[in-house]
Amino acid sequence: MIKQFCFAGKHYLLALPLLWALAFQAGCSRDGTGRYHSREHGFSIAVPEKWETRENHMGTAVILLSPREDQNDLFLENLNIVVEELPAGTELSAYLNESVKNMARMLEGFKSGKAELYRLYRYDAGRAGYSYTLGTLRLESTVTMVARGGKAYVITCTSTKEDFPRYREIFEKTTGSFRAR
Repeated sequence: MIKQFCFAGKHYLLALPLLWALAFQAGCSRDGTGRYHSREHGFSIAVPEKWETRENHMGTAVILLSPREDQNDLFLENLNIVVEELPAGTELSAYLNESVKNMARMLEGFKSGKAELYRLYRYDAGRAGYSYTLGTLRLESTVTMVARGGKAYVITCTSTKEDFPRYREIFEKTTGSFRAR
């Protein structure tokens, strides 16, 4: 599901990761280094071992999908990256806070965690944790936003609430491997 919101007089898309984790058909390949490279969007990111990589679907630049644990595994943990134009003069903290407000309006059962600014590699970044309900699933996500070269790279990691602690380290390591040109 992609929702549209308005910020600084412009319309943007907010990508919700669950549907992509459940609905992909076409894939892509990664290079021999274990990294996914997007020439179009100017970034690369490490891909966890055995995770599947899919690109350019429903507004994402890429989504990384965990392997199915067994036949009863109904949710594939995932990390997706959406690249958006960052309006000139927009402060990263304002962009992050506005995004969290928009998620609160759009996601059922939304509960926000701490939002903070930090450094990811050599980039200004902001991140926030949140949880929400989709159907019968209770999901937990982190969103990391990197401002670079007039773009906002929005990295969203999602798992079921009960499995999130098992995937936290993978999500943090993978997000930390993000590099932009």
